[in-house]
Amino acid sequence: HMLAVPFAAQVGAAAFRRGTDAIVVFDERKPVDLQNVIKDPVFGRARVQLLPAATLITIPLPTGTELRLTRKREGWMITAIGGDAQPPALQAMTPEIALDHITLPAQLPGFVVSVPDNLTGGVLLVGTQRSAGQGVLVARASPDFAMLPSWQGVVLSALSDTLTMRARADGFEIAMSRNAAMLSASIPEPAAVAAAEASRITRSFDLPPLRTAALLRRLQGATAVAAEAPSQSKAAARRGVAEAMLALGMGAEAQAVLALATLEDARAADDLQARGLSALASLLAGRPPEAEALEDKALDGSDEINFWRAVRQAMLHEQDAAAASIFANTLPLLNDYPAELRNRVLPLVAETLASQGSHTVEHGAAQALLARSQDVPGLGLARAMFAERSGDVDAALAGYDFLANGTDRLVRLRAARGAAELRLATGKANAAETAAKLGRMLFAWRGDAREVELRRRVAELQAQAHQWRPALQLLRETQAGWPDQAADIRAQLQATFTAAIRPDGQASLNPFDMVAFAEENADLMPDGEPGLALAQVVSDQLVALDLPDRAITLLGKMLADAPRGAARAAFGERLASLQLAQGNAKAAIEALAHSSADNLPAPLLEARGIDFA
Repeated sequence: HMLAVPFAAQVGAAAFRRGTDAIVVFDERKPVDLQNVIKDPVFGRARVQLLPAATLITIPLPTGTELRLTRKREGWMITAIGGDAQPPALQAMTPEIALDHITLPAQLPGFVVSVPDNLTGGVLLVGTQRSAGQGVLVARASPDFAMLPSWQGVVLSALSDTLTMRARADGFEIAMSRNAAMLSASIPEPAAVAAAEASRITRSFDLPPLRTAALLRRLQGATAVAAEAPSQSKAAARRGVAEAMLALGMGAEAQAVLALATLEDARAADDLQARGLSALASLLAGRPPEAEALEDKALDGSDEINFWRAVRQAMLHEQDAAAASIFANTLPLLNDYPAELRNRVLPLVAETLASQGSHTVEHGAAQALLARSQDVPGLGLARAMFAERSGDVDAALAGYDFLANGTDRLVRLRAARGAAELRLATGKANAAETAAKLGRMLFAWRGDAREVELRRRVAELQAQAHQWRPALQLLRETQAGWPDQAADIRAQLQATFTAAIRPDGQASLNPFDMVAFAEENADLMPDGEPGLALAQVVSDQLVALDLPDRAITLLGKMLADAPRGAARAAFGERLASLQLAQGNAKAAIEALAHSSADNLPAPLLEARGIDFA
């Protein structure tokens, strides 16, 4: 897709991505008519903004699409390149650092113009060029500014009022208030590669990869600005404070600042950017339910929003495959975050990626992430999970067992469970042993969905070990404690009971246990053939006990508790037979009347008819 823009030969241009938009800046004020591309899928939504000394064209640009500028005789040609097409390589501008300034050698530099930054509400200093093919490939940062990646020209996001940039014959010069050596230009090669990869990721927030000292100065400056702002104009300044806090990983503090801004200025409640930042703060504070604002469709369109949505999903649902897929595609963004922010979410991302299969893209991303994060604490669980998915059982068990004796209560629980499940899967333990081990963990973490899931897993293992009564007892306790999940737990109760009454399950129960088991769980009696078969077995067992009064009492209870159907009708027929044997015809008729059902099997229907007669 191409767009021709008529400008004279001496007019310079710059192009870069900001958030979900591509920005093209020309250093001359001139109206541009875009009517001829109104139906173009890329340039059809472009808009023109005239500034005192520049012309801006803002283009909503899909992820994975880049711009290239070409100088033509009649003006500039803007080309959007996406899909499988490979854009032409750019020549990189490399900063040259002196004591009090930085120089960026550039071909045919134009002018430096100031343009509004729609992402932060601040100002961007943009240096244009009169020739194409050169750009800043790697984002860099200092306490005074952030240098953004560009497809052409130089773009600075000013963080200090003392920053200046001017064009020279051989490029651009940036004058700073601090030692220029603080620019993160001489970063190690792996980090440079990561930054280059991250430059292709679309952003929604201003979280530059500054060093901690620079981030603290940024927070100090933003706090001073907010303190001096008029009472009715503090919301925007407080948003800057919150953004600086988030870059430092201070989630709860940022959430409090944004809440105060909304409390004192109702207009802030409609600020989409502030709501997005508040959702990020909630996630960093460990409160994913409070981050619902991230799901707002108005925030759609950037890789960064997708990343944080995946963070929320992974916090709500451990080892979520969809979240892992998003993490694998947006990993350069995480690698380019400030260390304090990155390390807060790195364990979650690594664990989610490491939990996927060994021959997946996510597994490869986990391997690369763990290799790059050798010195980052808190990744022991992710490394054990990665070893397990890679088939290294000994290394995985060693990692799990070590963490199971650690100080973090949640990590201890997850590691101990991981070890128990791995030993079960590899035949080093059976279902009964694993159920006993997991059962001892039920008091290690109480009250939330994690406890419910663990209880249901213990009951499942107990059922596999034919420990039917403990399994059903645990499920009933869980159903009573978490009524909001009663339907799902009820389904597991019925499935466990049905498994117990199958022939292989019955073999583990003696006649007395079988009768007591059926009596205790009459409300779980299945309908149809399984229920009918169980009713006949239990009835036979009761009669075989040669305790008619006891048998009549138990059958009466089971008749009252059993759902209407063939099983209930079978209990009614057997109870009627016993009542007749005791000479109580009236009670026999009542038993038959209270257990009637439609579509009964012919033999049962015949027996009931004879009893009634």
